[in-house]
Amino acid sequence: MLADGSSDRFEYTTTSMGKTSTKDTLGKLDTSVMNGAVRGTWGLEWCRLLEIVAISYWEHGPDNSEKSYVDRIFFNLYAEGIASIRERTIYSTVDGVSICRGRVDLEVAGKYLLEMKITEPSATNIRKDTRQLMRYLNTYAESNTPISKAALVYLFGGEVRFIEVSLQTDKHRFAPY
Repeated sequence: MLADGSSDRFEYTTTSMGKTSTKDTLGKLDTSVMNGAVRGTWGLEWCRLLEIVAISYWEHGPDNSEKSYVDRIFFNLYAEGIASIRERTIYSTVDGVSICRGRVDLEVAGKYLLEMKITEPSATNIRKDTRQLMRYLNTYAESNTPISKAALVYLFGGEVRFIEVSLQTDKHRFAPY
């Protein structure tokens, strides 16, 4: 715990085609650490988004509802001038009929998806939540809407964990330090 009562825990995991790779917990988020950590794997825009999410969680504190975290993150994105949509309902079309495929918690800048979870990321939860986010990514792909990155965001017990989910078949995607 930090002096202000917030946690210094941050963990990043990548998931591709059901294969998961997790790196050890990183130190407290700050732009200089993130910029040095990415080395071209993450863009600065993605890093800034992850930072805003983590800071929003730590500002809001633990033990709140998923909706209250989504609202806080949405407000902080707005304050930064970053366009985002909360609770976006997505549809696919089958034989000319629109079918609801789900509701994305946050679509950011028209190219990032974040799905918030306020539970600990157990193996069962990660598998279930990854399938959910992959369904959303498939729906976006079917509609020719490119999504650069998508992540499950677990907010629990003073910790933030990001799990990147991708439709790519690359089995060697590892989270950078």
